[in-house]
Amino acid sequence: MFNKVLNLIKSGKSEGAKLECGGERLGDTGYFIKPTVFSNVTDNMTIAKEEVKYNYPCFHSGDYSDCGHLGLNAM
Repeated sequence: MFNKVLNLIKSGKSEGAKLECGGERLGDTGYFIKPTVFSNVTDNMTIAKEEVKYNYPCFHSGDYSDCGHLGLNAM
C-alpha cells in the first residue's frame, strides 16, 4: 500500500495536478506519508479515479497554498 500511495502522488504530479503540501515520506521508519493535498485535479486523472483504502482529500478547485488551515499539519 505504501508504494501504491507514493505512485499515486507521482502520477498526480505528472498528470498536471498541483501538489499543495505533503506528498513525501514522513520520518525514516515505518510506512508513513505526510498528509497530502492536491489541487487542480480533473476527473480523468489517476488520483481522481483510483481508490485508496485510506482517507485522502482531492480538491478540484481552490487556493490551498497554506495547508495548515485545513488541519493537515504533519505530526
